[in-house]
Amino acid sequence: MDGSIPAGPLRPCCRPGCTELVERGLCQRHVRQAEAQRGTTRERGYADGWPKVRLAVLRRDLYTCQIRTHCNGARATEVDHIRPISEFPEGRLLMTNLRSVCHPCHAARHNRILPRRRDQPDGVTN
Repeated sequence: MDGSIPAGPLRPCCRPGCTELVERGLCQRHVRQAEAQRGTTRERGYADGWPKVRLAVLRRDLYTCQIRTHCNGARATEVDHIRPISEFPEGRLLMTNLRSVCHPCHAARHNRILPRRRDQPDGVTN
């Protein structure tokens, strides 16, 4: 915990057997473990061609979140695969399979709490 007042009741971490209390999702230790297990961007298929396609999608969508489940059209900083790479690998760089999303909506879609990006100031949620 960082010493701030929680927004709601604290619950145990989602990882079975962990008793660390959190507002939601995983405790910081398990968030770090999950991120380490994901592998590098290259290992996950985000190497050749991805930076250009990602930027083209953000521009196409005018840097506006297309999911809007946890925002009201916030500034998009991430790109989401509509059909996951695991079930549609040929759609990895397909513009019709990609959409711009804000961080809160993307994290909620994948039911995980993602660590704050280093370039994102405190208090900024998208």
